[in-house]
Amino acid sequence: MTVAIEQGLEQVGDFLQCAGYRVVSLTDMDEMVDAVVYRQTLPDSALFEMDAWLSERVRNRFHGIFMVNAGDKTPEQIDIILRSRVYSPLF
Repeated sequence: MTVAIEQGLEQVGDFLQCAGYRVVSLTDMDEMVDAVVYRQTLPDSALFEMDAWLSERVRNRFHGIFMVNAGDKTPEQIDIILRSRVYSPLF
C-alpha cells in the first residue's frame, strides 16, 4: 500500500515504512496512492478541496483515496486503521 504523508508527520511515515508501507510525501506526490495521512483539523469543505487537489495531482485515478486524520493517534493506531480501512469497529 502506498501512503502519502503530510509534512510534519515524518515520525508516522518512518513507522509506516518500517511496517512495510511505501511512503511518499504529500506535497511531492505524483503517483497513485492508496491513502493520505494528514494532521490538520479540516472542515468538510477543505476535505473536498483536498480530494480535488489530489485528483489533479494523480493522473488516471480510478480508485478512492483513504483519508486518515492523524490527530490524537499514535503511529500504531494509524497502522491499524490503514490495515482495516476503518476508524473503529462497526460492532
